[in-house]
Amino acid sequence: VVYSRVARVCKNDSGGSTRVLDRYWTSFLKARLNCSVPGDTFFYFDVLQSLTNVLQINQRPAVVGVFTTQINSIPGSAVCGFYLDDIERVFNGRFKEQKNSDSMWTPVPEEHVPKPR
Repeated sequence: VVYSRVARVCKNDSGGSTRVLDRYWTSFLKARLNCSVPGDTFFYFDVLQSLTNVLQINQRPAVVGVFTTQINSIPGSAVCGFYLDDIERVFNGRFKEQKNSDSMWTPVPEEHVPKPR
């Protein structure tokens, strides 16, 4: 299964200490790009095919992408746009975690969120 995502890493992130997270970015965050048709059940276009450079839509920085359905799904494509300030809001929002592959994603308690992020 493919899910298209956007990620953020701080420019000066050199990783953790030599004993913990050595050579691993410590500021890495990712979020799913949700391109879907709403309804009783959402119909998702999860596979990003192409993405524009940053452009202005309604005087706000944004990107626009072409998405398709999963290979084992009903064939389809869609064009979806994402405002960069909405993406930034997701990165600054609540962390979520999945206890195992069968469980729902749930918010991480604030005291367990690494600082800075």
